[in-house]
Amino acid sequence: MGTHVGQTALNFTLLDQDGRPVSLYDYEGLVILMDFSYLDCTGCVDQAMHGEQLYQTYRSRGFVILTLLIYGNEGGPATVEDCEEWADMFGLTHPILADTMQEVWHLYNDTGFTPLSLIIDRNMVIRYKDTGYNPTVENQFRAIIETLL
Repeated sequence: MGTHVGQTALNFTLLDQDGRPVSLYDYEGLVILMDFSYLDCTGCVDQAMHGEQLYQTYRSRGFVILTLLIYGNEGGPATVEDCEEWADMFGLTHPILADTMQEVWHLYNDTGFTPLSLIIDRNMVIRYKDTGYNPTVENQFRAIIETLL
């Protein structure tokens, strides 16, 4: 178990935008795009704006996006309310999780840069991990997701 490519992802449980506890392993058997984001991160906002289309394209084939907010709107720890606002702002229907104590961020973060994105296969093995977002990265996401589905 670990947080690097080729390792089985470490499990965690956080509250989603509806205040429900969600564990990473609730989605075992699906291909997961997990991203760490916050509002003042331009790449995070770009990824959120394109994320719903990616989710809708692949969800029926066994794909989910989990967005973990690490900072709230006031610069403090993310809250369930921040997650709800993030989902509403970008019309997102996938789970948005509040990493209120930034514990998961500290486990998975190697560089300090956001957005940090991981793609996890159906067996919970991390197949991709990198920072940043642009159209080239989205194309990489699509290629990896297509392969894993």
